[in-house]
Amino acid sequence: MLAFTGYANGINDISKDDTSEVKSLNRQALANRLIDPAQSIVMANKALGAAQKLNYNEGIAEAYRVRGLGQYYSNMLIESINSYLSALSYYRKCKDERGVARVYNNIGNLYRDNDYDRSREFFDKAMEIAERLKDPSLIATVSLSYGNFYYRKNSFNKALSYYDKSLKMNIVLKDSTNIIQCLQNKGVIYFNMRQMDLAEQFLTQAVKEAKERDLNETVASIDLTLALVYVNANKFAEAEKIIAEGVAYSQILKDDKLEHDFKYTNYQLELKRKNFEGAVKYLSEVYKKDSLEKKKQL
Repeated sequence: MLAFTGYANGINDISKDDTSEVKSLNRQALANRLIDPAQSIVMANKALGAAQKLNYNEGIAEAYRVRGLGQYYSNMLIESINSYLSALSYYRKCKDERGVARVYNNIGNLYRDNDYDRSREFFDKAMEIAERLKDPSLIATVSLSYGNFYYRKNSFNKALSYYDKSLKMNIVLKDSTNIIQCLQNKGVIYFNMRQMDLAEQFLTQAVKEAKERDLNETVASIDLTLALVYVNANKFAEAEKIIAEGVAYSQILKDDKLEHDFKYTNYQLELKRKNFEGAVKYLSEVYKKDSLEKKKQL
């Protein structure tokens, strides 16, 4: 958010003291997105209400953006895009290009798994602004997003080059959250390239640092890939332990999708150790869940 001493609302000036509560709530909501996304939404709504009472457009814009992030991590994708579009509208009204770029990056991540072309379009818009502003934090963040984009296009080496670029910049910036995400994503890439030693190395480092910062969503997400690393290495006891940990984190987060993904990982574990009865049990649960979700979507 841009630093300033006051913002004219058309009648009175909003003082720095008036806006401090909004800024604090938005910061807390942003920090909570990977710890407790539901709480992140609650805090962003509080910030939004307070900012609207003040006609504080910068605060309104950021509250909408952060709420969108909480909704994204809560798998509320329709609600998330609506929040992002509201944030975009207010950032444009404030002529805050950095805010606009951050929202473009967020929308690109939302499209990433469904529409590659639209996703890339928003990342390109975000990077154009970031480079014009010469903003290293924004460049590092969008570079991380480009890495995720190329990973989903199966361009693993290109993805790694963006992750390395982002990681180097984030180390200089001391952005611990993005450092952890870079380490995690590099681990995922090496897993897909069947370089299991490197995958385990990066994922183990990432999960250790995520636990130190109570990033519950990140821990569960890392556990999902780390369990598969252990399954492929026939380290069945380690895989079972990691899956149990991931399920516990998913339940804390009340993330049904993650919990569902761990059931499928349990199926893969039981299949690999030739416990076919156990494998069929988990596969049956996965199938029932998928069928219910498909009916719900239809």
